[in-house]
Amino acid sequence: MNARVNLTIDGALLAKVKRYASTRHSSVSQLVEAYLKTCVDVPVHKSLIDIVEELPPSKLDLKGDLSKQYFEESIHKYGV
Repeated sequence: MNARVNLTIDGALLAKVKRYASTRHSSVSQLVEAYLKTCVDVPVHKSLIDIVEELPPSKLDLKGDLSKQYFEESIHKYGV
């Protein structure tokens, strides 16, 4: 259901907005509605903890010398 809203906008700005809307084959109402949707339809952001928990498990053997394991895997992977 559409509802009417009255806005007070500077005349010079309104003229520019109307020209902009016409170049986009749109109306001022459609532009305002699209903008307002971007204000209220904010995407849900995950917390850093959620992102980390979704990561695949590590292939490293966390027992022992991690520096040594890193260099051994680098040599195997990159031949360095």
